[in-house]
Amino acid sequence: MGNDKDKANRINDPSKIIMNAVYLALSVSIIEMATGLGLGIIVLEADGLHTSIDAVILLSLYVGFDIAFRPADVDHPFGHYKYKYLAMYTVALIIIGATMALIYEASFDIINKNFERPPQVAIYVVAVVMALVTSRAIYLFMSYGRLKEPVLLLEAKHAAADIVDSALVITTVVVSIYVPFIEPIAALAISSYLLYLAGNYIKESMNTLLDRVDPSLSQRIIDYVNKMGISVSDVRLKNVGNGYVVDMIIKVPSKYTIGEAHDAASAVESSVKRHFPSIRGVVVHMEPDQAS
Repeated sequence: MGNDKDKANRINDPSKIIMNAVYLALSVSIIEMATGLGLGIIVLEADGLHTSIDAVILLSLYVGFDIAFRPADVDHPFGHYKYKYLAMYTVALIIIGATMALIYEASFDIINKNFERPPQVAIYVVAVVMALVTSRAIYLFMSYGRLKEPVLLLEAKHAAADIVDSALVITTVVVSIYVPFIEPIAALAISSYLLYLAGNYIKESMNTLLDRVDPSLSQRIIDYVNKMGISVSDVRLKNVGNGYVVDMIIKVPSKYTIGEAHDAASAVESSVKRHFPSIRGVVVHMEPDQAS
């Protein structure tokens, strides 16, 4: 029974899922880089570099997840969940740096008319690559379906985009047999998408790292508590990475005993956590309602 539980935990561990995706990405990178270098196919070298970046990205996320899922401690009372968003931010910087290198290389080839015709065997290599990339995308989408972990969805979308990238590479290889200058143009197209992807990573990570919150959530909490017959003076939200912690002040009748006030605060705390799935913790302060 214990072994079954351990196995289930491993299957549902996001860090293990990310590591399996690393192995798939490394396989693709090795195949493309070896073929590109061996046959002198620039577009495969570039795509192999792109995929090796994917592997580095996934490794960064793996490290981030490993830290993020550590239990809360004295130094981190709300847990370590923001570390995975710090990893995402690092990933974005890696993507931008590598993309600038690809843009430089493609522009250099266009300016200097450095075009080569790839052999047809490259088509079969990229077909194998597409199969591996498709497997990675399906695996990540299925994992997100089970765990609803946002980073897995981002990486699944990234892998899905890599399928389009592989299709583009196959098209490039075929067309460049007859029109050689298409290779660097395709590299520029891939680079444009990578910059777009990096922008999404930066936006997603900075929103959490800078404590951006859902502006409508505070009012929805106030309205919900008011329906319980309890007035709310103030609500503040803190983004802790995997949801929000609520700090709120409620008004209780001045005639309440300490025990009655405590019971009212406990009722608010449990009801808010139960009604709002994104709430990870509630801290309730009380003040006397002189009108009661």
